[in-house]
Amino acid sequence: MIVHKILPIVALGLNLLLLGSALAQDRRSPRNLLFAFLVTALAVWNLGVFGLRTTVDPDAALAWERFLHVGVIPIPVLFYHYVLAFLDLPRRRPALIAGYVLCGVFLLVGPTPLFVSGVIDSDWGFMPAAGPLYAPFFVYFESYQVLGLVRLLRAYRKQSSSFKRNRTLLVILGGTVSLLGGVVDIVRFMLSWDWLYPIGIPSNAVFALALGVAIVRYRLINIGVLAKRLTLYLFTSVALAPILFLGLWGFDQVVLGPAR
Repeated sequence: MIVHKILPIVALGLNLLLLGSALAQDRRSPRNLLFAFLVTALAVWNLGVFGLRTTVDPDAALAWERFLHVGVIPIPVLFYHYVLAFLDLPRRRPALIAGYVLCGVFLLVGPTPLFVSGVIDSDWGFMPAAGPLYAPFFVYFESYQVLGLVRLLRAYRKQSSSFKRNRTLLVILGGTVSLLGGVVDIVRFMLSWDWLYPIGIPSNAVFALALGVAIVRYRLINIGVLAKRLTLYLFTSVALAPILFLGLWGFDQVVLGPAR
């Protein structure tokens, strides 16, 4: 359970590294700004999940649920918007405008029982009790992530440069893992499958790692040589942190025995 509680902090660290990478060079670049907005939303989600997993008070858990959804709600449309910028496609599209309108509506109803009516205790901590508007949100959430992935897949097939194909493939793989994680987490509480492990945060970390590799290896964002090396070292350290923590905990339990 300790590793379960610190996983959001690991994912938060990875997303903060991505945010720093996006803002380190060209803060005026629309692509960099969209990337920064996307990873900021992911970071808010991570922080909210950490708070949710460390509280035992239902009222506090409900507050954390509503806070983390401030990050979750914009993720699909920001991802779709970033994909359009990443592929240099026109961004004045009805689908994008509609996505931001839906995002605004869900952000407005997010603090109300229409969206999340309460929390339920489960085997893995608190999870939300969905209100009547959560099902439409689920459709919006998955639709815009799928739209972004479809755009990426179409572009991937047309790209002749192996460099661009590899970079696009990393974003596709990371986005697909993140999409599946979101599906599992949402379906888990909508169907009251409280025994199922919430894989949204681990999948979020995989998405961040994929973007980190794309930044360092395939210039997803242009950063200097020193910044590349520093980013690579930091991503590796943060990604290995839970493995090291788990190993130390196992050593303490097996060799030294449980604390008395």
